[in-house]
Formats: sequence, structure tokens, C-alpha cells
Amino acid sequence: MLFRKAAQRAQVHPVYLDEISGKMAVRIEALNSVSQVPAMQREMIRRYCMLVRSNSTKGYSPVIQEVMNYIFVNLEDDLSLQRIAAELTMNKSYLSTLFKKEMGMTLTDYLNRTRIKRAIYLLNTENMPIQEIAQWCGIPNLSYFTRIFKKETNMTPSQYREMITSGTRDGS
Repeated sequence: MLFRKAAQRAQVHPVYLDEISGKMAVRIEALNSVSQVPAMQREMIRRYCMLVRSNSTKGYSPVIQEVMNYIFVNLEDDLSLQRIAAELTMNKSYLSTLFKKEMGMTLTDYLNRTRIKRAIYLLNTENMPIQEIAQWCGIPNLSYFTRIFKKETNMTPSQYREMITSGTRDGS
């Protein structure tokens, strides 16, 4: 509960918090002895810190926080600057300029980066076909998904899956 509260103060979206809290509760319930508690505590600290580091919206303007949260919740949809601006009743030119100024990248680059981050998460936690992962990330075109995945990670989704299943992860 303490880790969740700290992540909430860092303005991590509640959906992320619910997901990690649920998974940690299941893992805690599965512990067989008190001797396993310290390792579980370290794992929880590491996971919550990584969650805050990669998903905190603290330090961003309310407009950008709203955009980031909208993207996260609707990531599997067909998102564009036009659609996001319309959904959030903003001028698309204003949104584009503000987003680039605050985030240091275009909205499209952020969207692609966020989609690939979710793909990496799914590749690490689910055993579904890569085509299905692409669709869950809002990219139904597998060749486009593979291209932007490779741009972000320097490997294809298949190569990434092979790396994580072979146990040669380099800490990422």
C-alpha cells in the first residue's frame, strides 16, 4: 500500500497502479515462507520505482498530463493529433506546439514510443502472437509495427521475444 501511495503522489495513472497492485497481491499471496518476504519487498520497490520513472506525469502541465493519460487509456485505438485534439477539445496546432515544447518530441513520436513500451511489456508478460500484440498496441499493420519497434529497440519484436525467452536479457 505504501508503494502505491508513493506512485500516486508521483501522478502515475491509476490504471498502471491497479495493474501492478493486483499482480503484486497475487505474488504476495503465493509466498510460502517468511524468508521469501525480503526478496519480494526488493522486487516491489524495483517495480514501483520503474513504474514511476517511466509513467509519472508529475512536472508536466495539466494539458500535457491529460494528453498523456488519454493516450494511455486509448492506446489500442487509431490515434492521431487531429483525433486527440478533438477528443480533448483543443486546437490541434496549439496542442502540437505545446506537446513538442514540453515533451521534446512530436506527439506522433511519443505515441509510437508509448506503443512500443506497451509492446515490450506484453512481450515480457504474455504469450500471444506478435500480430495480436501489435493490435493491442494500436498498430494493426504488422510490418509498420515491426518497423517502429526496430526503430525504438534496434531489434524486431521476434528478436526481442527470442532474447527474453533465451534468458540473455541485458537488464532492460
